[in-house]
Amino acid sequence: MLSGEELQFLYFVAREFYSGRGEIVDAGAFLGASAQSFAAGLHDNPSVGHKIKRIFSYDFFEFSDFYSSYLLDYRLKVGDDTLPLFYEFTKEFSAYITAIKGDICQQTWPRRNIEILFVDFTQRWQHHEFVVRNFYTNLIPGQSLVIHQDYIYTVCYWLHIFMEYYSDSFNLISPLIRNSTAAWLYARRLPDDAFRIPLNERLSFSDLLALFDRSLAKYTGTAAGLLKCARGRLILHGVGPTHAMEYATMLEQEYRDDFDILPHVTILESEIRRSFCEIS
Repeated sequence: MLSGEELQFLYFVAREFYSGRGEIVDAGAFLGASAQSFAAGLHDNPSVGHKIKRIFSYDFFEFSDFYSSYLLDYRLKVGDDTLPLFYEFTKEFSAYITAIKGDICQQTWPRRNIEILFVDFTQRWQHHEFVVRNFYTNLIPGQSLVIHQDYIYTVCYWLHIFMEYYSDSFNLISPLIRNSTAAWLYARRLPDDAFRIPLNERLSFSDLLALFDRSLAKYTGTAAGLLKCARGRLILHGVGPTHAMEYATMLEQEYRDDFDILPHVTILESEIRRSFCEIS
């Protein structure tokens, strides 16, 4: 699911940036592309002596219908264990990787420093809050990298809100590593309130929307179109389907000739219609 540019970036940071002061967390490993890239970079890193089991790859490692198009050569059914495939695809560098199977949000990090945090599973605000409380607390100020996959996409608006609200703690390295990744240096320790109460429980909707729009303003073209769909979901979850449908209708007009964005707008509209049905 990762692009060549994203894989190259993960390889590069493990080879050129990683110093060994902390561990590498690969949160959302799927079949091992991110783990393999990190491990190849670590293998080629001349500055780190201790390399064994420095990468921690988390995933359900369980097959679902969503994965079918990625595994056409394998006869798997829903619920099948994909961890053997992960081991098969990463066997060249298996000495560097520890795989942790199960719900990431039910796992406990052993409180060791984290130097590279790659996050590719936060499909709900609660997932992001788990990452903040369990992984962000172990980042090294002035040293650690935070890498969010699916940052430039139609769903994870909470990531933008958090990174903008706490922008004093992060230096943006790249706003877009194609297809959908962004990366930051963890420059200064987050304030204690970042680890206690989620922003959606203490900020008004207008404040949340303003933070998201501040992030959206950094993007143009297809990236902006994808994020505008994420904005529609923020409106849906914040003030309900009526306002969200008004916004989605505007998007449909704006992108009526854009066949990269229009299908995402259609999916958003379907989600909003389901919300109307649930209310009724």
